[in-house]
Amino acid sequence: MAEDAEIKVPAAYDESDPFAFMGASGTGQTTFSTGASSDTPVMFYVDKTLQAVEYGDPADIVEIYRSMNMARITPDGSSPENSSAFICKVKRGGVMRVFIPLMLFESGKVLVYVPERQPENPDELAGITRDAVEFIEAVGFIMDAVSLEGNSQARANIIDKVPVLSRIDKEAGKSEGNV
Repeated sequence: MAEDAEIKVPAAYDESDPFAFMGASGTGQTTFSTGASSDTPVMFYVDKTLQAVEYGDPADIVEIYRSMNMARITPDGSSPENSSAFICKVKRGGVMRVFIPLMLFESGKVLVYVPERQPENPDELAGITRDAVEFIEAVGFIMDAVSLEGNSQARANIIDKVPVLSRIDKEAGKSEGNV
């Protein structure tokens, strides 16, 4: 390669996204598509309006996957950070939602990835969940399901220990965050 060769960065490159190298949708939001698990490829992007996955009641948390390892990522163009990953399926108003939060250890920040479209039925939920697992494993995480078995108090205790989840006090409208 010539020494004076210029490296071109796509106009839509988002320096704040540690996975920007995986491609951009042209909207300034980094996306990733597995194209393998669901009938229609699902794109994931960082939702900068979210700092955690919020829920109203522990029963709203349907399923959680947690990484068994850490990976180093470089968020916001800053120094690399150790991180862990989660995949959360949450019921909101009777509708299922999928979130992929990443916990950054040095800064304490949480990056929350969401699919470009949330599932509308159980088949789509299964496909988007598989896509989420493939997305996060492509980054280098090894995922495992968190057991939410047991009585409601045991379930609540497990959920309370997940640092990327934030319980919303429905009456006060305030977050009782774990982050």
